[in-house]
Amino acid sequence: MANHFVSLVKLALAAGGLALAAAPAHSAPGAPINVGDLVSPRAALTLYDAAPSGIFGQAGKALGAADVAKKYRIDKTAVFRNALGQQFWVHMQQEGGASAGWGLAGDDADPARNLAR
Repeated sequence: MANHFVSLVKLALAAGGLALAAAPAHSAPGAPINVGDLVSPRAALTLYDAAPSGIFGQAGKALGAADVAKKYRIDKTAVFRNALGQQFWVHMQQEGGASAGWGLAGDDADPARNLAR
């Protein structure tokens, strides 16, 4: 049994291990957004006055949308967990502007799905 497991690990490493090792970590799906990052939304992104909370995960009041042509600094992060997985939320402050709010950065599949660095 142990030899079979070792063979499977060797096969997996030979098939994909080199490709995974060669890929830069910051460009791979799953790279989280961190406090201090400067980002732009990939598309219009609704901003809320509060991140989701409670059993049903209701976000706060909609404040407007983040502009794809502008840069935003991340000053807080939050994770909302439910039965379907996790959502990653960020509080964004427009660089040189007053626009700020909570936006959905991504989910389990890609924590930065909605934002570009």
